[in-house]
Amino acid sequence: MTVRGDTFRIRSYGKSTVGIAGGEFAEAWCEAIVQRTAIPVAAGDDMIHPDESTFPFGRQFQVISIRWLAEDEI
Repeated sequence: MTVRGDTFRIRSYGKSTVGIAGGEFAEAWCEAIVQRTAIPVAAGDDMIHPDESTFPFGRQFQVISIRWLAEDEI
C-alpha cells in the first residue's frame, strides 16, 4: 500500500487600480499545477502545521508548473 498523490490546478487573478476613481491599471491571471506527493513532511518543518490527528506531519507539495494566462483563456 502507498499513499496516493493528488494534482491540483490553482488559478489566481490580480488587479491593480489607480487613484480615487479606481480605474483599472493592470490585470493578470496565472495558473499553477501543484502535486501532493506521498513523501511526508520533515518533523522539523515549522512552516506547515497539518492536522496532527490525521497525519503526524502531513505530505509534501511540489509546484509542477506555473504559467501566465491571457484573458481569453479564462
